[in-house]
Amino acid sequence: MNKIALAAILGVIVFTIAFGLVGYRLTQIRERLVYPYLAKKTISEPSTKTLIKNSDGTDGIIFEYNNADATEKSAAIFFPNELLDLSLQETKIKELKQKYSYLVVPYYRGVLSNNTTWPREVLVYKDAHSVIEYIKSKQILVSYIGGDRLGSAVASYLASKYPVEKLELINPWISTGEVFGKAPLLYLLQFFGWDDFDTLKTLSTTLAKNVFIQVDKESMSIAERLQKVLPSTARAELMK
Repeated sequence: MNKIALAAILGVIVFTIAFGLVGYRLTQIRERLVYPYLAKKTISEPSTKTLIKNSDGTDGIIFEYNNADATEKSAAIFFPNELLDLSLQETKIKELKQKYSYLVVPYYRGVLSNNTTWPREVLVYKDAHSVIEYIKSKQILVSYIGGDRLGSAVASYLASKYPVEKLELINPWISTGEVFGKAPLLYLLQFFGWDDFDTLKTLSTTLAKNVFIQVDKESMSIAERLQKVLPSTARAELMK
């Protein structure tokens, strides 16, 4: 191999690493500056901002809602999309607030808290365990787990570990590869801190009695794939 070819290969490697690190830092800046602003617009009052400890001792934040007049005297957990789709998040949170006597909306690492740890998938899943254990410590039954896009992957994972009455997936993500397969640049930005997830796998072992999958017309094929892997113990319903 001649020197020019070797230099070109090394240049590509150095560029890829540098580009990934710059993307990593830009994402952290976005989380620290942009997400808190969006979250304040998304999280409606009245709610209680509570600091909880994750399994590794880092800080986590949840928003708690209490409604003594709710029809369902149980708890609901809703995992939002990482990008915070304001209209959908606000509508869904309002709906769940009215229905359940106790609602928890977790936020991911690096968002609204002093925890600057990169919010990798594996850590988001670990944090989800901390959320449901916190609720269980209050002697409240969790009957609903739901999520939007990234949040749907976390919700599906959690429902494969804890039995619930209802699991709701909104525009669910199936895997990292499918999310970023058509956006190589974005995938490269996430490369150094993103762990793979597989909603098909977690949904196939769900402990939820009822599974509701809400998608737009473009995502119907994804919903049908998810529906096929559900165990016989779960009832599925597609919502457009």
